[in-house]
Amino acid sequence: MNDKLEELFRLRRKDAEEQERRFSYRDILRTLGDVPPPVDFGAPFKRRDSATRIIAEIKKADLFNGVVRGDFHAIELGEELSDAGASALSIAVEPRSYLGSEDNFRRIRSVSALPLLYKDCISSRYQIAEARMSGADAIELVASVLNDADLVALKAHAHELGMSVVCITGSDKEIERVVNLDFKIVGIVCRDPKTGAFDARKFAGLVQLLPRSNVKIAMGGIESREDVVSAKAAGADAILTGAALMRAPRPALKLRELRM
Repeated sequence: MNDKLEELFRLRRKDAEEQERRFSYRDILRTLGDVPPPVDFGAPFKRRDSATRIIAEIKKADLFNGVVRGDFHAIELGEELSDAGASALSIAVEPRSYLGSEDNFRRIRSVSALPLLYKDCISSRYQIAEARMSGADAIELVASVLNDADLVALKAHAHELGMSVVCITGSDKEIERVVNLDFKIVGIVCRDPKTGAFDARKFAGLVQLLPRSNVKIAMGGIESREDVVSAKAAGADAILTGAALMRAPRPALKLRELRM
C-alpha cells in the first residue's frame, strides 16, 4: 500500500511541476489577496466536551476501496454534509486513485462555510500555495512518505500562508517523529491491514503516545457508531470518515447516525 502511495506522491509532484511552468508560484501568491483568509481548522476539536465531532470526507474513490460513490456530485455532497452536522470537511483532490479535482474543492468551498481540509499528496511549496488559492483552511502531510526535513519545511510554509496542518500517522515511530517535530493536529490511521476495518485497539494504543494538548483525529475504516464510540472513548477529539458516508444512499442520514 505504501508503494502505491509513494507513486501517487511522485506523480502529483510531477503534475505540480508541469502546472508551475504554466502558472508560476509567484502568480499564485499574487492571487491570494482575493482569497478569504483561512480559519483555524483545529478550533472545533479543542473543546473538551462530550460532543461527537466528525470530519466528513468527500471523495469518489480512494486508494484502499477503489470507487466508493459512482453517483458523485460535489456541490450536493458539500451542502448535504454541512447541513447534517459535520464539524469540518475533507475533500479529496488527488485525481488518479481518489478521482478528485481542484474544481470539486472550489465548488464545495463555494457552498460550505465549514473548515476545509485539502486532501492531496503534498510534497512541495507550490502544492501548498495551490491549496490556499483554492480556499483550503488546512492541508495533510503524510509522515510515512515525507522525511523530517520535508515535514518541517512544508509545515512552516503552510503556516506562513495561514493554514493548519494535519499530520497523518499510522505507527508508534511515526507518532514519535511528529511529536518531536511539534505537530499540533495528528491523524492516526488505524485500519486492519487485511480487512480494512477500523482497529480500535490499535488506535487506543497509539493515541496515548500523543500529548494531551494535541488534536487527535481517528481515521481509517470507520464505518459504524460502534467505531465512533470506541475512538472517542480512547481519546479521539475528532473522527474522520469518508467511505462509509460516500457508500450510503443518503450520506446525511449516515452522518447523523454516526453522530448520535
